[in-house]
Amino acid sequence: MRALQNDVQEIYLLPSLKGTPLEELARQKKVPVHYKSRSFFEVFAQGGIHQGVAACLLPFPYASLQSVMEKNADWLLILDGIVDPRNLGALLRTAEAVGVGGVILPQRRSASLSPLVEKAAAGAVAYLPICQVENLARALVLIREAGYWLIGLAPHTHQTLYDVGLSGKIAFLLGGEEKGLRSLTQRYCDFLVSIPMVGKIESLNVSVAGGIVLYEFLRRKLAKDTKDS
Repeated sequence: MRALQNDVQEIYLLPSLKGTPLEELARQKKVPVHYKSRSFFEVFAQGGIHQGVAACLLPFPYASLQSVMEKNADWLLILDGIVDPRNLGALLRTAEAVGVGGVILPQRRSASLSPLVEKAAAGAVAYLPICQVENLARALVLIREAGYWLIGLAPHTHQTLYDVGLSGKIAFLLGGEEKGLRSLTQRYCDFLVSIPMVGKIESLNVSVAGGIVLYEFLRRKLAKDTKDS
């Protein structure tokens, strides 16, 4: 639940939660509270784990691409075909943790924001500008024109993540769980990089790979900031 922000229309609680801080906060914000039985939550959660709390939300307010670029953030994250909501949520969580200024998703061939994504993101959705674009290729052109280097993760590329040393604004591109970045998307990248693999397996889960990429560049940024200070 998005911390009882303005997009929460009403909440549902187990009767045992009467008088809790959550109920009091809902009353203060004039959010209607309904008390339901445990069986209601079991159906509502569709087999997932619940704590006797549910909320009815307005549709997620996606940001526009223009508003994301106007923030002139140092980093952007572009996700090309992440279909597993848990992977999407995990990537959003990491993106917020390292200070990514915005996340761009295609409208097609991608998971959309959902309760499952928000749960996996552990609250990050409330703090990240997230944009859905109809034409990803066109969006990449506009992002490059705004001064960003486009760096795509491609597993079998000889140039590794650790070989690239860039300054300036960067947009990282990660591809889908099965096939990675589409060939069309790769053609728009300024650099394609891989993560070195020395074991027997050939690939990493996309959310793990995304975490490695983002934290490597955070490490560099922190080192640079320390050196410049």
